[in-house]
Amino acid sequence: MFESCENLERAPDLPAPTLAEGCYRHMFSGCSSLNYIKCLATDMSADLCTREWVIGVPSGGIFVKAAAADWSGVADDYGIPSGWTVQSQ
Repeated sequence: MFESCENLERAPDLPAPTLAEGCYRHMFSGCSSLNYIKCLATDMSADLCTREWVIGVPSGGIFVKAAAADWSGVADDYGIPSGWTVQSQ
């Protein structure tokens, strides 16, 4: 959706609690100015739902997640961008 959008700094809020297969795949990859994502999903068990969704985003942003969400099993470019501050809501 926003892949390679170099001017996107703040992602639109992503309120869906359950992610479908491939739904956020590559969504923010290559967004070189992105520094804020609010994703309230608590069920990321669908195949490839966040595959490479943040590949190429810079470090140092803020990631807001649902308090009940466990992103610990979602690795690298499939999860929370490297070097980002995580806040729970």
